[in-house]
Amino acid sequence: MDICCLVKSYLDKQGIVDGRFKNNYPSKDWLKSFVSRHSVTFRRADNVKPARAEVDADMVNNFFDELEQTIAGVPAANVYNYDETNVSDNPGTKTVVTHKRSKKSPAQNPTLKNMHQSDVLWECCRTILARTVVYKSQNCYNEWTIGDPNGTLYDNTLSGWFDSRCFERWFKELFPPHVSDKPGLKVIIGNNLASHFTPQVTESSVANNIAFTCLIPNSTHILQPLDVAVFGLMKREWRKILQQWRKESRVKGSIPKNHFRKLPNQLYNQLKEDNIVSGFRATRIFPLDRIDNRH
Repeated sequence: MDICCLVKSYLDKQGIVDGRFKNNYPSKDWLKSFVSRHSVTFRRADNVKPARAEVDADMVNNFFDELEQTIAGVPAANVYNYDETNVSDNPGTKTVVTHKRSKKSPAQNPTLKNMHQSDVLWECCRTILARTVVYKSQNCYNEWTIGDPNGTLYDNTLSGWFDSRCFERWFKELFPPHVSDKPGLKVIIGNNLASHFTPQVTESSVANNIAFTCLIPNSTHILQPLDVAVFGLMKREWRKILQQWRKESRVKGSIPKNHFRKLPNQLYNQLKEDNIVSGFRATRIFPLDRIDNRH
């Protein structure tokens, strides 16, 4: 239903007859003026998976009720967000210039052989604190890990995705040391995956006065700060880094893992503090504010 139909439907339901419109249906000139006055734009709607569409206002409000109690009196420097995303040898399709009659628009990309998973931890309203890179492989060799000055933790799984062992290691080795000097409760917000919460993770969180706040399943598109404001930028920058690396390198095909370890630093150096801050603000998690109706 377009804007003109919405206006007519509203006027009819309210029993209002607007003399400017024929049969309460606005003209195209009125629509152009309305769009200009209110800075409205038209774009393709994003496809939303059914499970995500089922996240309703009551579920979101219940989440904020619990979050409000958890972070009451907790300073911004003690609120954290974590999430994981993948970066691969093949950054996906890109826009190319081609003849309008052409049915195909080929672009040369290497076959995807290596996938690298990155789990990142952000301090609320500040910056990246720690990250783990998980290689898709049976082993993790020293030459794949040396030379990183930022204390990155490296691991490996057969799938290239985090499992319970990886998450447990990430949490126990990286997070408590970062917050050991901070008094009071520390709150960490992330996805609700059963594989994350091993008994060892639970024991460590209690011992270090750390509280987990789990997001609603299928709600990361509206409640996960990293998804909302950071990962899109990361993927765009990753494409540029890959393209530049391929121009300068003589290596063909997949990126060797001992080469790959140098690239994430370039990626993270492109991330700005404003993007991180805007993620917490856009999801209204911090400062906590749910006055707007998301649904």
